[in-house]
Amino acid sequence: MPDVSRFDLDFRPRSYWGPQSLKTHFEARITGELRRRALVGADEGTPLDPAEVVSSLDQQERTFRSAIHPAFMGGEYLPKLRPNEIEIARVTLKSTTTDVFSIRARRLKDRIAYRIRDEYDDQGAGDGYTVRPKTSRLPLTMRELIRLIDGALPGGLVGFWRDLNVEGGSDPAEMIHFARASSAYYPQLAEWYRQVNDEWFRENWAAEDEEEAESVNDMS
Repeated sequence: MPDVSRFDLDFRPRSYWGPQSLKTHFEARITGELRRRALVGADEGTPLDPAEVVSSLDQQERTFRSAIHPAFMGGEYLPKLRPNEIEIARVTLKSTTTDVFSIRARRLKDRIAYRIRDEYDDQGAGDGYTVRPKTSRLPLTMRELIRLIDGALPGGLVGFWRDLNVEGGSDPAEMIHFARASSAYYPQLAEWYRQVNDEWFRENWAAEDEEEAESVNDMS
């Protein structure tokens, strides 16, 4: 576990809705990963292309972009947001198609409802996640969001995909940051999981890498 003294795990956003920066607006509503990164990283005052700031692309545009490179598909096949729904965090894989898993919050009358959706929802995959809590009265604390992410799948929404690839024969050193988390509302979330991934490698595979390096040196 990361050094908890360096994180404000009790941090709770005032609201997921209401007045917010353009950066937060884009991160919370645009499904396409590469489009989000470009818009969030754009300099203030940069003219915005209306075709890029839509929440979801239509099928024709998705097909066109995927033909350029599979990475352009990342996040573009996520289900559309429901009314009063935004994305509070996502897990992105460093896969060929940049697969995205979206943690969403929807404003109800006096509660906030949560769900996780992926890009294979038409196959029913989006129903295979454990979501706790399912609702809350206030926005989640960072600690509660981490518990939701880590409880979504065996090994967590970050660790599951990383471990699955290693079990399939991938080099652990190349899988350290295969899955990463990010959030428009929790600025420390990405660093938390960066440290989680580093710790996973250090505790499970670093010694093995050192032994292999020593073996190669002995042979040379």
